[in-house]
Amino acid sequence: MGDNKNNGLLRFRRKGDLTGRKLIEYIPAMMVTNLSTLLLVSVDGVVAGNLVGEEALSAVSIFYPVTLLTGAASVLVASGISTSISTAMGKSDSAELDRIKGVSVRIILAMAVITAVVQIPVVLAVVRSYRLPEEIYRMTMQYAVGIMISTPLGIISCAGTYQLQIAGKMKILMRLSVIEGVANLMFDLLYTGVFGMGVAGTGYGTATANIIRCGLTVMYLYRCTDMYRGDTGKVSLSDVKSILSVEVIVRFRGRNEAVFVELDDGKCIALDKNEVSRKLITDNYELLRKLAKSVEYQYILNMNYTRFTFSGN
Repeated sequence: MGDNKNNGLLRFRRKGDLTGRKLIEYIPAMMVTNLSTLLLVSVDGVVAGNLVGEEALSAVSIFYPVTLLTGAASVLVASGISTSISTAMGKSDSAELDRIKGVSVRIILAMAVITAVVQIPVVLAVVRSYRLPEEIYRMTMQYAVGIMISTPLGIISCAGTYQLQIAGKMKILMRLSVIEGVANLMFDLLYTGVFGMGVAGTGYGTATANIIRCGLTVMYLYRCTDMYRGDTGKVSLSDVKSILSVEVIVRFRGRNEAVFVELDDGKCIALDKNEVSRKLITDNYELLRKLAKSVEYQYILNMNYTRFTFSGN
């Protein structure tokens, strides 16, 4: 059984080194993926501006900052999950990998549901704070409905994007991005131009494209990878914290360095007053070593110290 699980880890490992061949494989897919995401709102603006009018274009542009605000949750969840899965894979620990995959699925679903509910008062508060003219406010809220439908789906798709990268499925990722971009344009034109739904049609076009992208991503991950087939046991709060906090501690708390002390048995322990942070940083020693911009070693009072620096002064 153990051999089968360890062999299963190979499915998620990229074959070969990250040479020119791998760069050629990864860079185009990531460019297409990012371009597709950026064009979602841009295409909405072009269609709304040409088929509805200047006020519709203004409504789409006004709502764009709100889209970035709600999209921050997607990045946080996806980054934490991908980092945790990659770390477990690097350790070749099949039990840890199964546990993290199981927790990750629950986190993705929970965050999608929470975001779907919480975004409603947030969107209303932000749009009202603009004190828009009545007509612009009405159009902005019409457009917002479709985008709010897209937000929880975007969390699942964003996490799926990172999971596909980990699995090395870059061609699949690129195809999904192209499908989403084409679908967004086609349904924008269909709802706005053919059905005459106005600026709301561009929002619903984006929602439809997100539904297609999310559905295909989940279907592929479930049928062709083991990303959704982890440990289904009870999930503790510490499990959720450990996954979401990896990215938070390194990037979002303004932490510029991590210091470790080497024990007699060779194990390195992080120096941190907070017990949770100390354990998390200690467990991710190898990951932080790769992320560090510089590594310094010091020998003080018969103890070996290692300092990782993540940003310049």
